[in-house]
Formats: sequence, C-alpha cells, structure tokens
Amino acid sequence: MQPRQIFVKSLHRRGLLIELILIQILFITAPICALASSWGPYRGVNVEPSIDERGIAAIGKMHVNLIRISFDSAPLMHKTAPYSINEANFAKLDRILSWCKKYHIRVVIDPHTTPGTRLRTTTLPGDPLWQDQHWHYDLVKLWRFIAKRYKSAGPLIAGYDLLNEPSAPNGYPRGGPGDWNLLAKTLVKTIRSEGDNHWIIVETAVGKDRSGRVLDRLQAVSELVLPNDAKLVVSVHMYVPLQFTHQGIEGRKLGVKYPGEIGGSYFDNKKLALLMAPVRAFEKKHDVPIFVGEFGASIYGGRSADRYLADLMSIFNNFGWSWAYHNYRASHVWDPEYPILRPGCAQHRCMGSDATVRMILLKKYWKGNEFHSAKEETLTSEQL
Repeated sequence: MQPRQIFVKSLHRRGLLIELILIQILFITAPICALASSWGPYRGVNVEPSIDERGIAAIGKMHVNLIRISFDSAPLMHKTAPYSINEANFAKLDRILSWCKKYHIRVVIDPHTTPGTRLRTTTLPGDPLWQDQHWHYDLVKLWRFIAKRYKSAGPLIAGYDLLNEPSAPNGYPRGGPGDWNLLAKTLVKTIRSEGDNHWIIVETAVGKDRSGRVLDRLQAVSELVLPNDAKLVVSVHMYVPLQFTHQGIEGRKLGVKYPGEIGGSYFDNKKLALLMAPVRAFEKKHDVPIFVGEFGASIYGGRSADRYLADLMSIFNNFGWSWAYHNYRASHVWDPEYPILRPGCAQHRCMGSDATVRMILLKKYWKGNEFHSAKEETLTSEQL
C-alpha cells in the first residue's frame, strides 16, 4: 500500500472526514511543483538596512537566493511633514543592492512603514492610512519614486512588496480609504505607468470579511482581489499560533510547546498544513506564485520552536512556495545565530554562532536552492 493510501486510511479510521477533505485539496498537485513557476522558488531571509557587507557575504555563502529588506528602522519616506523621500535611507538601499549583486542574491524591497501608519512594524486597522485618502497619495509618491529609480535594475530585484501587513478595517469596505484591494490596484498601476516591469508582491490584509468574521492573514486571502497584471505574487505572513511564536515577547507566557495543545487547539504539522488550505486554494484558482514573506518563532521557544520551523519549511517546499525567514542579524529574539533561550538578553551581550540548531536547520533548507528542481532533502520535526 502506498504511503498516501495508508495516511488516508488512518484518517478514515479516526473519523476525521473534514481533515481528510482538506488534506486531499492541499496535496492534489505534486510536491515541489508550483502552479506559477516563473517566480522563484526563493528560499531566503528578512534583513534590516543596518546589515553590512559581511552580513550579505555570509548570507551568500549559505546559498540564500533572496533577501527581503524591511525598512522599518530606516523609513524610505519621512513619516513627519512634509513627508519627503528619505535620500539617506535610499543610499543605504543602493549599497545593499550593490552587495547583493556581488554575491548573487536577489532582493525584495519592502518599505515596511510609511506615512499614515503609527507603528514601524505593522499597520493597524485604526491607522490614518485607512481613514483618509490623502495618505494614499504619499504611498503613491513613494512607489513612483522607487519605480523610476530601479526600473532598469533587472533581475537583481525579485519584487516590490507594496505594503507590509496591511489591515482592512470595518469589514473590507469597498471604494473608500480602507479598501486595500483598491489601494493595491492604484499602486500597481503607478509602478507600471513608470515603465517598471518588476514583479509586484501583494500581501493579504488582516481584518473582517463582509459578514463580520475576523480573518487572520491566511484566511484573508479569500477577500483579496488581484489587479489585472501578469506579474503579481501573493504574500502571506505566518505566525500562527501567536501564543507560541511570540512567547516571551512583550510579556507573553513562556513554556508553550509544539507540537501540543495551544489556545484550545492541538498544533502539529498536519494542523499547520490545514491552516494553509485557503492560500493553497487561492494559488490554484488564480495560478499565482505564493511568497511567505515572514515566518518565525521566538528563540525562547527552544527546541519546540526549531521543530515548528522545520515543519513549516517542509510544507512550504512541498507546495513549491517561496519564503523568507524572519530575521537575520536584526533582533536576537529571532536571529538564528543566538542560542540564548531566556528573555532580557541584550543583543550586544549575547554570543552569536553559526552552529546553533536553528542555524544548521535553516542552512539545510537554504542549501536546497541549489537543487530546487530536484527532489528536496528536508528535515522534519521527527529529525530534530
């Protein structure tokens, strides 16, 4: 009996009919074969503009083929009046691009924070950006500047990430300042009007659907209406369940284990695959590449966090999705070089290493970039 038949039979025995149906939907196509194969696959990492050439060189040696540069700590556009372009931070971007060209790494440009957003790490439903249309003009101005500056950069730039973690307040309103679908369409049109033909990354927007149901970033793909453009990538971020991935951060409870019961549900690799069902269905329906632009787990999760990451990367690779781990040499909470498993360790006092369990794990998956057209050799949670 084939392994898949044994798996299906075991599901029947347990009476898990709904899980069976979803698993069949998820694995209806062959592993490692994305429907839209003209973008990626990329297996990369998030970095901040503070990274230096040594950091980029180290990434290149680990077979990383993409970085997503998140300008949260160095906004590309000033967030105070008169909201002008930040030339100093664009100079940082230019330097990083030159290093990436030298070490053969492609780049996703992610402004991450813009005028009209209160936090530098994400957007909130109550941000001015979603309340008044005039904030959209600043975002249009920024992307017009980027398109003019980099339209001739060629394949060095893998894509433009329009807005990091958009929020859609008031149940995905149509036609107003809170309409992420409309704003994304405007930004795509702006970039194309400058003659820029790079791939454009559209993230899903957390919020509510029209029935009032709260959606996370995986479920929210059902509300995404893509602009009419041939070179779009759909991006999701994966930090589910938050109680586990963000433990020890901002006072969250420590000691949450994976696999295990978390927030009233049992989480293991099968549960993680099921959470991806809406994204997988959207990918197949629209024949669009999928990019997991961020995923990670706090180092305070210890070996459990490493098992979680191994299961996620195995799932992403089986689906043929591109991904970027969050993050490298930015915060010790996420940095795989830091083995410290307790809160309160200032980064400058922590000893880094490229031989931590997490770094070894990531390097194993990044090495797959050499062989992405062949069968993957991946680690699973059972091997950690």
